[in-house]
Amino acid sequence: MHHDLDGNILHVNAKLCEILGYPRDELLRLTIKDLPHPDHVGKDQPKYLPQMLAGKLASFTSERRYLRKEGTSVWVDRTVSLVRDASGKPLYFIRIIEDVTERTVSAQRHAMEHAVTRVLAESESVAEAMPQLIRTLCEAMDWVYGAHWVWNSDEDNLIRAEFWCEFEPEFGPADRESWFKLTSRNAGGLLRRALHAKEASWIVDVLADRSFKRAPSSRKLGLRSAYAFPILAGSTVIGVMEFFGREVRQPDEMLLQITRAIGSQIGQFIRRKQAEETLRLSEERFRAAFNQASIGITITDLDLRYLQANDKYCEMVGYSREELPRLAVKDVNRPEDREEAMHYRRRLVAGEISTYNREKPLLRKDGSLVWVNLATSLVRGTHGEPRRFVSVIQDISERKRAEAALHDSEARFRNAFDFAPIGMALVTPEGRFLQVNRALCEITGYSGEELLRLTFQQITHPEDLPANLDNLRRVLSCERYAFQMEKRYLHKDGGIVWIKIAVTTVRGDDGRPLYVIAQIENINDRKRAEAALRQSEEQFRQLATNIPQVFWICDAAQREAIYVSPAYENITGRTQRAVTVKPRAWLHAVHADDRRRVLAARKGALDGDYDEEYRIVQPDGSIRWVHDRAFPVHDADGRAYRIAGIAEDVTERKQAEERLMYLAHYDGLTSLPNRILFYDRLKQALAQAKRNQWTLGVMFIDLDRFKNVNDTLGHGMGDRLLQQVSERVAQCVRAGDTVGRLGGDEFAVVLSNLASAQDASLVAQKVMASCAAPFQLDGTEVYVTASIGITLFPNDSTDQDTLIRNADTAMYRAKEVGRNSYQFYMPEMNARALEKLSLESRLRRGPGLLFRAAASTRGVRGLPDAEAPAGIDAEGARTGVRR
Repeated sequence: MHHDLDGNILHVNAKLCEILGYPRDELLRLTIKDLPHPDHVGKDQPKYLPQMLAGKLASFTSERRYLRKEGTSVWVDRTVSLVRDASGKPLYFIRIIEDVTERTVSAQRHAMEHAVTRVLAESESVAEAMPQLIRTLCEAMDWVYGAHWVWNSDEDNLIRAEFWCEFEPEFGPADRESWFKLTSRNAGGLLRRALHAKEASWIVDVLADRSFKRAPSSRKLGLRSAYAFPILAGSTVIGVMEFFGREVRQPDEMLLQITRAIGSQIGQFIRRKQAEETLRLSEERFRAAFNQASIGITITDLDLRYLQANDKYCEMVGYSREELPRLAVKDVNRPEDREEAMHYRRRLVAGEISTYNREKPLLRKDGSLVWVNLATSLVRGTHGEPRRFVSVIQDISERKRAEAALHDSEARFRNAFDFAPIGMALVTPEGRFLQVNRALCEITGYSGEELLRLTFQQITHPEDLPANLDNLRRVLSCERYAFQMEKRYLHKDGGIVWIKIAVTTVRGDDGRPLYVIAQIENINDRKRAEAALRQSEEQFRQLATNIPQVFWICDAAQREAIYVSPAYENITGRTQRAVTVKPRAWLHAVHADDRRRVLAARKGALDGDYDEEYRIVQPDGSIRWVHDRAFPVHDADGRAYRIAGIAEDVTERKQAEERLMYLAHYDGLTSLPNRILFYDRLKQALAQAKRNQWTLGVMFIDLDRFKNVNDTLGHGMGDRLLQQVSERVAQCVRAGDTVGRLGGDEFAVVLSNLASAQDASLVAQKVMASCAAPFQLDGTEVYVTASIGITLFPNDSTDQDTLIRNADTAMYRAKEVGRNSYQFYMPEMNARALEKLSLESRLRRGPGLLFRAAASTRGVRGLPDAEAPAGIDAEGARTGVRR
C-alpha cells in the first residue's frame, strides 16, 4: 500500500483488498487512520513518523489490529518505509501488510490458557483460586471489574461469590441487590444470556442495552462495556464469569474463541475440588463415627486377627487399643464357640451367607463374660476377593455391609470407567481404540477385544464420518478444547445405532495430544421418539385441518395461543393468524352479552371445568352459536402446562331448541302465549299480587258466532280472523299484562295491579270496541263481536283454577244476556250454571223426561201455547238479558 504524507491512500494491491474486505476503489477513498482498530489509532505514529521524516529511521515494524469492512478485526504485521526523490525529499510511504491473525490469536489464547492453568494448579481450593483467577483475567484482558457468579439451585438464582476490582465499588441501597443476587427469570441481560445460551455474552455499551438492568448503577461506577461466559461442568452451567470495562468495547475474537475452553477448565477445577472436599468430609465422618460410635465395631483380617477396634469395643472386652492388635477373635471367644466362629467364617468367604448374626458371650480380659449381639460381614475387593471382616457388636439387629476401604486413584478411575452407565473410550489421535468399557460394547455389539482391533472410523456411518473427522482435527489442533456431536454407529449385526459423543483431548507436558477421551450415549430411543413425534404431529395436523370443529391449544396461563385449527376461520369469520398474534382476539368475537360469563368460565379450564355455549359475532354481524370445551394437558411430572380445547358450531341445534321452546309455550297461529304459558304467567302474577296486596283481574274472551265464519268462508279465513283479533286484543292491554289463546276462539287476559274493578271494565270496553270495527279478509268485510267474563283477585278467589273457572262462568253469562257484552263474576252464577247443567242432563235422558222438564218451563218453541226457554234462541245459541 502507498500513501502520501497526509495519510491519503494512493495505491493498494489485490492482497490488501482481500485482507481488509474492501474493493480497490473504496480503499483509495480512505486514509490510513480509517484502517486500524479504534484502540490502536495513532498509537505508533509518534514512535516512527518524526524519525523517518528526519532520516534517522529507515523503516518501522509492528503488529496492530485493523478493522475489516464488515466490522471484524484482523491482526497484521506491518512494515512502514519512506520513499524520497533524488534530492532526498520525502514523497510517500510504503506499507507492507501481512495477515498474522491466526498466529497472534493463537499466541494470546495459549498465554491466557496457561495463566488460567497456572492459577488453578497452584490453588488449594476454589475460594483461594477464584479471586486470583478473576484478577489474572481482568489484567490480561484489560477489564477493571470481574466477578464469579454461582448457581443456587435451591433458590433458582445466581449469587455473586467472589469479585476483583481495581477500584473500591460503592453500591447504593437500591443497586446492591442486583450486584449480589440475580433473581430475574427472563433470558435477557448479560448473565442470563450466558446462563441460558451456554455461550459467551458481550455487551458493547451497557448504557445502550435495554435488557441490562444494572445500567443505572453501571453509569454511577463508570462502567461501559461488559463480557460474560459460562462455567461448564460437562454440559451443565454451574456458574458465570463476568467482566466490565470503562470504555465502549467491540467484541474480541480471541476472548470469544477461548471462552469455552476456559469455562470448561474452571468448571472441571471446581468439580474436582468439590469432590475432594466431599471425600475429605466423608473420611472425617467415617473416623468420627467409628471412634465415637455408641456400639462396638471391629475390623479383622481373614485369620480373624484384630486390625482395628473402637473405644466402645475395647471398653466391652476390657482390652486397650494397643493390646487388641496382638490378639485374635478366638481370644475373646469361649473354647466351645471357636469352631462355630471358624465355620461361619468359611461360609462367609465361600459366599454361602452374607452376614453372620447371633447372640453369644464374649470373654473379657478379666475372664468375665459379656453377652453381645454380634453381626459380622465380609468385605470383598473390587473383583470379589475376600479382604477382611467387619463386626458390629451390641444391641443391633442388622447393619449394612461396611464399604470397602477407598482404593487408590487408579482403581477409582477404573471402576468409574468400566461401570459407567454410558459408553467410554480412550482413542489415539489416529482413531484406534486404546480402552473401552462395557457400555460401549453393548452399544456397538462388539466385544472389548474386537473393538481394540478397530478404529472409530470403521464403525462410524460413512455419511457422518467427514464431520466427525473435521471436529477431531479442530480439537487436536487446539482450535477447540472439546466437541460434541450426534452421529451413527454401524452395529456389529449391521444395524444403525444413533449416539451422542463428547470428545476431549489429553495432552502431554509438551502439549502434544496423547489420546482423546470419548463419552458415548445411546440416543436410539430418543431418535425413534423424535421420528414418532414427527409422524404424530403430521397426523395431528391432518386431523385438525380436516375436522369441522375448532381445535385449539394455549399455555396454562392462557396468554399464548400455541395452535388454532383452520376451522376457526369458518366459525368466527376471522383469520388464524389474528388469534395467534394476539391471543385474546378470540374474546372480541364473543357476543358482548356472553363475554363476561365466558371469560370467568375460562378460569376453570386448568381444572377441566370449562364447558360453555356462547355466541360468536362474525364480521358481517351474523350470529353463530358455539359449544366450547377444554381440558388440561399434563407433562411427565403431572404438572398442567397447557390447555387444549375443541369448539363446535351448534347454531342449527340452538335454533331448533329455540323453535321447540317457542312451540311449547306459544300459539303457532297467533304467536300469543298458549294455555301452558298463560297459566304460568297467571301463577307468577298471583304470587306478585299476594306479596304487594294488588288487585288482579282475569278476563275470558269468546268470539260470538265464530263458527259461522269457519263454515261460510272456510278455516283459512277463520285463522286470519283469529290473527287479527289477537292483534287488536293485545293492543288493548298494558305491557305488563298477558294475553293468551286457550284454544279455538277463546282468549284470556291477566290484568295485573288494577286500581279498581273499573279498570277491568275499561279494558273490556276497549276490547269490545276494537272488535266492533269490520275485519278485512281478502276483500270481504266480516263483523264479529266478543263476549267477555271478568273475575277479580282477591275479591272472588285467591286460587288460580277457581279464578279461571269464575272468568269462564262470567263469560257464559255474557253469552246468555245477548252476546257482545261483558259480565263480572257473581257467586249466583255458579248456582245458575249448575241448574242449567242439571236441566241439560235430564233432557238427554229421554222423551218422558223431556216433557216433564218442559212442563216446568214457560214453554218450548215448536210446541202449542208454549214459549222458548230463557237463554236458548231458535238456532240453539245462548241468549239472555244483560243485567
